[in-house]
Amino acid sequence: MNLIKIYIFGFILIIVSCKETSHQETKNTLEIDKEQEQRNNQFTQLDTFNVGYTYWWPQSGPFIGNCGEKYSLVFLGTIHEIYKKTEEIQYQSQKGIISIDKVLVAKNLKKKTYNREAYFSSDCFDNVLANKGDKVIVFCHEYEGSYSIAGAKSILKISGVNDPIVKSIERYIQSNQNPLAIQQDIPLWKKHQFDTELKQLILCKEMMNP
Repeated sequence: MNLIKIYIFGFILIIVSCKETSHQETKNTLEIDKEQEQRNNQFTQLDTFNVGYTYWWPQSGPFIGNCGEKYSLVFLGTIHEIYKKTEEIQYQSQKGIISIDKVLVAKNLKKKTYNREAYFSSDCFDNVLANKGDKVIVFCHEYEGSYSIAGAKSILKISGVNDPIVKSIERYIQSNQNPLAIQQDIPLWKKHQFDTELKQLILCKEMMNP
């Protein structure tokens, strides 16, 4: 009989121990998640360049406007974090953070200046075809004297600094954004569904300089 009591007592101790362990693991997981969230939030405040999302623009990507809008900021980076989507009144917001690896263009604007911040932040990540850890090229334009990003197509996944579209954009920038300088790249941009936009810029350039 005493032996049975000992077994029962031992069994109860094991159950209590398991519950405490489970509770501790849950608590630790919650604490870790909270700490990670706090660390991620720091990127929105420290050494981060925040850029507004002009969600109402009809175009986004490397070639926008009938004759080409000048870049305000173009850089290569790595997606550091993408957060959950939230519903705004007029658009779906999805915040993301990109670590800035190499800057190709950075203009000083009236209301804001890029001061070599290490991270880029915006809420334009809805429908971006890239994930955390991916290499990307990012295109920003000017809006009312400040920097803006026009949408998901303004963040393109790349293989790295030697990606063909990076080389094409570098030639485009070096030519002062003359589309004729990358006319031979139309088949390349067709693969990324930007050939129509590039052809429009070329047509505009030819009409302005017959």
